[in-house]
Amino acid sequence: MSPDFDALYRRESRRVLATLIRLVGDFDLAEEAMAEAFRAAIEQWPREGVPANPRAWLVSAGRFKAIDAIRRQERFSYVDPEALEARSAEPADAAADGGGRVGSGRWPGAEEGGTRADGPREGGGTWARSWTRARVLG
Repeated sequence: MSPDFDALYRRESRRVLATLIRLVGDFDLAEEAMAEAFRAAIEQWPREGVPANPRAWLVSAGRFKAIDAIRRQERFSYVDPEALEARSAEPADAAADGGGRVGSGRWPGAEEGGTRADGPREGGGTWARSWTRARVLG
């Protein structure tokens, strides 16, 4: 028997959306994630059956879709050309920190001696917001 997705959407979409908004902190991202979760349910549930708790499944799937969207956005986010020049101007042997890792461990724009968590947060780029959001969701 095929699940009635129209009734499920009418019954659960508001709760799923509210939960996703609380989890991701962004209305648009939560809305897109909910739509993707319902799309995944429409594809999977006829094959594998309706889960015992459809709302929890939808929230979980939406959360993972939001995390994927954040990661995808980070991959294609804006890079400050000045910071990129500063990073590429470092000599290759100066980039090694002696511990076998390459790089200083600092993100462009981070304060001297800081790490990516210490970088600018007030309009300093999306990486800080996305990193923080991913830490909250993950």
